[in-house]
Amino acid sequence: MLALYWGAALVTQILSDAPALQSYVSNRLLYFNALKIEHELLSGSGAGTEILGLIAQATVFDSTRVNTATDTFIDVLGIAITQCAESLFEPDGVVLNPKDFSRIQRIKTASTNEYIFSDPHSAGTKQLWGLPVITSWSMPESQFLVGAFRMGAAVWDRQSATVEISREHSDYFVRNLAAILCESRIGLTVYRPTAFIYG
Repeated sequence: MLALYWGAALVTQILSDAPALQSYVSNRLLYFNALKIEHELLSGSGAGTEILGLIAQATVFDSTRVNTATDTFIDVLGIAITQCAESLFEPDGVVLNPKDFSRIQRIKTASTNEYIFSDPHSAGTKQLWGLPVITSWSMPESQFLVGAFRMGAAVWDRQSATVEISREHSDYFVRNLAAILCESRIGLTVYRPTAFIYG
């Protein structure tokens, strides 16, 4: 839930222009509401009304499988995909911080200095080891989440995002204030924690 408290000497006049403001305010509140949902689905702590996110419920990556002398971050992701597949649910995605995926895209060969994973002249599909890569600022840098998202979990969208405005809260009427509220009802169920690997 996001709330914007809006105070102005001419709030009544501003509200009378609601049709002109609706697109401006609604688009931004809906965007930030979606960012909040994304953050909670990934990193939510479960405290209070916050969703217990995928990271908190995922299985910890088995780092003993890594050869620290030779394995790169990309190798680690490949090993994590195998660990996820052992849940008997087929992994179907990787979540990375945008900075980490950018580093992967910029890897070059030592001999010819050519890009390995991408061509800077074209917008290629974000993919590693045959799986789509989803980049999110809600994923901590240098961390990853590999998962069987379709089979391993479900998101319950109980109420689409709504935007409401009111002057009836507390003493807002006499103080000439208005509150704009954007909220949704979302739930998350993780059916098999071993189908999500975090490391």
